[in-house]
Amino acid sequence: MVAIGGSAGLIGLPTPLAAAGAMTPSQITLMVVVAGLSVVLLIATRRRIARRQHSPRAYVREQISRIKEEQGVSRQIENLMVELAEVSRQIHAQIDTRFAKLDSAIRAADRRIEALTRLAGQPSGDPAQVEDQAVAAPATDRTRTFVYELADAGRDAGHIAHQVGKTVGEVELMLAVRHTAQSRK
Repeated sequence: MVAIGGSAGLIGLPTPLAAAGAMTPSQITLMVVVAGLSVVLLIATRRRIARRQHSPRAYVREQISRIKEEQGVSRQIENLMVELAEVSRQIHAQIDTRFAKLDSAIRAADRRIEALTRLAGQPSGDPAQVEDQAVAAPATDRTRTFVYELADAGRDAGHIAHQVGKTVGEVELMLAVRHTAQSRK
């Protein structure tokens, strides 16, 4: 080692550097700064490389994050399934209610058909009503016969109603009365 003197004091440098010539203190400072920067850059580069590579801790953190996301999605799916079950239950209840109302309406219509069938077979005691029924009977019998013929030909109630000038409900009632009368025979 060779000692280089200067105003700052003696600095020990390896022999090959000293052999190149006398170094000034500014050159020595520059070399120290360059060496320091090289060390800092080396450390920073190693840290960057270490971050890019999956360290066990980073891998564990990523897996925990994925698991939490999957659990969140799973909870959302479960909530949707609960909502779907609730909506399904409500729809089922509405269908049951409507079915009960329809069944009640059908029973009421059947009772009315029976009452009309009984009234059609029995003339009332009032002479004015008997006379009205006798006048209306030929036209009604012809209409009813025509309705039955069209129904036997496969026409639907809407088409028949249009042909005979009656409402669809009247045509359906005539056909229902006919069906009830035939089923009793």
